[in-house]
Amino acid sequence: MNEKDLHGKRFVGLLRCSTIGQADTSIDDQRRLLDAYAREHGLVAVDYVALEGVSGSLPGNRRDIQQLITRKQDRDDFDTLLVQDTSRFTRAGAQHAHRLESELNAAGVEVIYASSAIPT
Repeated sequence: MNEKDLHGKRFVGLLRCSTIGQADTSIDDQRRLLDAYAREHGLVAVDYVALEGVSGSLPGNRRDIQQLITRKQDRDDFDTLLVQDTSRFTRAGAQHAHRLESELNAAGVEVIYASSAIPT
């Protein structure tokens, strides 16, 4: 997607860390990164979903994606799911990530990875 196309898009930020011990720093760090990306690209924050102590390696434990799809269908208050990177989205492999993205896309939600645009 062209970066100009992001301006004005409404987003929910997904913040995930695998252990409660990481939550004190990881969640805040992810949010700062998402906030900076949103400011730079003109995205509008609607909400943040923090998943503390939720493994990205166990796809059966993830209920958040279906909850986001239901929210989109019921309230239609966001266009985009903003995530730090693929490791914060899922750790269950590329096939799982593609399935989740496909489900979200079918519901009208685009997934954007904020750190993919950060120069190395």
